[in-house]
Amino acid sequence: MVAARVLGSRDLLPLVSAYQRGTPQEVLELRELLDGIDLAGLHALLLAADETYPAKCFAAFAAFHKRVSPASLLRVAFTRSRAAAVYYALVHGNLSVVRGMRTSSRAAISNSQWIIAATFGHFHVIEYLHRHDWANYDPRAMKAAAMRGNLAMVVYLEDLGYWSPHVLRWACTAGQLHVAEFANDRETTRSLGAGTINDVVRSGNFPVLRFLHENDYDGFSDEAVDIAAARGDVATVRFLNDKRRLRGTRNAMLGAVDHNHVEIVRYLDKHCRANDIAGSLRRAAACGHLELVTYFCSHYEGETLLVGALEAARRSLRVVASRTQRERLEAVIAHLQRLRPTPPADDAACTIQ
Repeated sequence: MVAARVLGSRDLLPLVSAYQRGTPQEVLELRELLDGIDLAGLHALLLAADETYPAKCFAAFAAFHKRVSPASLLRVAFTRSRAAAVYYALVHGNLSVVRGMRTSSRAAISNSQWIIAATFGHFHVIEYLHRHDWANYDPRAMKAAAMRGNLAMVVYLEDLGYWSPHVLRWACTAGQLHVAEFANDRETTRSLGAGTINDVVRSGNFPVLRFLHENDYDGFSDEAVDIAAARGDVATVRFLNDKRRLRGTRNAMLGAVDHNHVEIVRYLDKHCRANDIAGSLRRAAACGHLELVTYFCSHYEGETLLVGALEAARRSLRVVASRTQRERLEAVIAHLQRLRPTPPADDAACTIQ
């Protein structure tokens, strides 16, 4: 009876034949390719939700994928290279190898089989894991699907009972508006937090930010304006000002000055009362931003402002090495010196007879 099962199995029969003949050279070469793959490095990218992870996986397994056949893959999967073979199978959706996954293989890939399968959108693998490996489900599988924008996988995992209250946050920070809209229908509160809003602003995904505002989520703060200003994101700065009445802190203008965002500086100067004009002028002078220095000096007067800006530019000039930056600083210094009032001529020296 056992022999009949072996002979009737498409998976086991080639393996038995291979053992009878000894390890083929092809399998040895395939194992060598697998053994050279940095699984730990790929796993680190996976856990970090690095956007390059899928491409890095395909690149890592490219040579192996080009040479391997279904039969040789099964043979390799029953060697000491099993962990890498299982990882490959999860990346490429090869269910035959995944079915033979053992506890040792799961441990070797840090029990990340759910996350990998969800990342690459392999529904048939997820279905198998749900039936046979449900105890090892990892919520990061849903996170991977949400952050990759795979709405179909998000819906499928929800149907299987693996919904997470963090889906909206994951989708928003990754800029996946369609997933965020799906998750929004399942939210019972409008509490999202400043951290998520700030991450959305930091990523520059304006449609997601507008969506969160229109659905009355909390978490909007002056810090979001500061972040948008430093990025030079005029649309977001205007939006937060107009729709949320947020003006930012003094760091908004300072951040815009650091990155030479002239339009942002002009806007904040008109709409924000928390600006540090003296500090911003000094920062602009120290950075060699002549256009900003000219702007500040044309709108604000004062010997103290000019002296502070001159000192800041001269300090930078003493330590900077770049020729281009030195030329910018010299131009700023020359401009500021022209603006300083000419001191009155000294009286003629008195000669004591």
